[in-house]
Amino acid sequence: MKNSATEPLPSAIGHLKNIKYLRLRGFNELPDEIAQLDDLETLVYMDCAFTEFPKVLCQLKNLKSLKILSKSLESFPDELGNLSSLTHFDMRGTQVQKLPDAIGNLSKLTSIELYANESLKALPDSIGNLTNLEKLEIRASDLKTLPSSIGNLHQLKSLGLYHNGLQSLPDSITNLKALEQLDVSETLLSGVSESVSRFLGNVGSKVTW
Repeated sequence: MKNSATEPLPSAIGHLKNIKYLRLRGFNELPDEIAQLDDLETLVYMDCAFTEFPKVLCQLKNLKSLKILSKSLESFPDELGNLSSLTHFDMRGTQVQKLPDAIGNLSKLTSIELYANESLKALPDSIGNLTNLEKLEIRASDLKTLPSSIGNLHQLKSLGLYHNGLQSLPDSITNLKALEQLDVSETLLSGVSESVSRFLGNVGSKVTW
């Protein structure tokens, strides 16, 4: 469904009870009725006209995949943590500086992909609660540090840190025994501890520098 960012989305959207996939482009208003899409599993939001992610979309409790492509988006409400069925979260090109602590409530997440969010500086400590996470990609952002809680992600297989502002990795990264792929290319690591260096050496060919 497409429209310009200067017009509201019609409330009749709530009548599409069986819809499973929805792509929105623009819109400066979303009706409360959109929360009635109980079967919606995939939402792609392009050119979002909001600076804060709309709370009404956080009522889609059966949503499994959320993909956001927006140059205007700056923040998320704590209600993001209500998307309890979410398994895949994809955010690209936004102005978001940090994710809310509430993302740690999304225990079913298996994949987080964050691309070209140039203002993104940090992940919340609660990221360590996502013990089912298998893929974490943070590419072309301003990420300065990783929380030590990342070591709790025992199911993590792929960690992408391409082109970030990281200078070191937390020692807890050595707990990621399931890791199959680590990309730290275009990232100027200069303060890596001896234990992390040994870990990277053991991972060996799985590391992209």
